[in-house]
Amino acid sequence: MNDQDLARWVQTKFGFIPNDLTEYRKAINLTEYEVLEFFENSILDFVVAEYLVVSQFRVIRDPGWFTQVKRPFIK
Repeated sequence: MNDQDLARWVQTKFGFIPNDLTEYRKAINLTEYEVLEFFENSILDFVVAEYLVVSQFRVIRDPGWFTQVKRPFIK
């Protein structure tokens, strides 16, 4: 990833372009980013599932209901 791509990524994720990309380049490598993305997806999956179980428990109609309702929220 070149400096321009890294600056664009930081701007997209955090809303600003840093003056010095040195620390960002050290902190973000492909392996660490993949691990963070995995945890992000896992947490999002848990939060959506918990919401559905707690708030929608009484409206379950069939065995695949949770999966069908959760699918649009989790990509």
